[in-house]
Amino acid sequence: SPWIRHAAVDVPPVEQCRYQTFRAMLDSSTGHEATRPVLVGADERGPLIVTLGDLGRVALRADHWRRALCYAQGDSILLLRLPYSSEVPLAAAAVALMSLGLRVVLPMSYDRKSLPEMAAATGCRGVLRSTGVADSHPAAERADELIRGVAEQLGLDLFCLDQLDWHRSSEGQSQSADFDPSEAVDPKREVLVLSTSGSTGAPKLVRYTERALLCVAEAFGLAD
Repeated sequence: SPWIRHAAVDVPPVEQCRYQTFRAMLDSSTGHEATRPVLVGADERGPLIVTLGDLGRVALRADHWRRALCYAQGDSILLLRLPYSSEVPLAAAAVALMSLGLRVVLPMSYDRKSLPEMAAATGCRGVLRSTGVADSHPAAERADELIRGVAEQLGLDLFCLDQLDWHRSSEGQSQSADFDPSEAVDPKREVLVLSTSGSTGAPKLVRYTERALLCVAEAFGLAD
């Protein structure tokens, strides 16, 4: 399997990467490239296949959303998945938000103690959570109650992924995101904060720059 590696991965120098920024990757989503699948999964409606063109359109809608809320580059958004919900919408939202210069905080797991600590440590302004049939599952209901409580406790904006219309039909829409060129994003900026699972102790925060993520994707051949 290409996903199993038994040796260290050679990360290429940045100049050898196909894309220097997420925005450059989304700007390439025209013609044949626009139909290239980049995320595959499923939700309660069936299989989910997100193309590079779809990601560009999600980023465009996310840009309108963040402008309406006056979120600026460098602001942190906590991205949370409810139990039993699909990871595909969350992954699409993460790439879209990072391409806009927002910092995505993505915990592997969370509870009443770790969630407020993580949100405070990363200076999050808002919380974006997943949606779906899982909302009616008891575990999802408990998680949603926890998220709402933390958002209220810390004074964070709370949104659901449906507010990004991430799954909206692409018919009649532009094939790529029309970003403001004056808002260039520094690829050396921090775009992603992950938490470890906490299985061997307290969860730790792992920080990534955009350049680091793109270099790792190149090393694994995920940028092709």
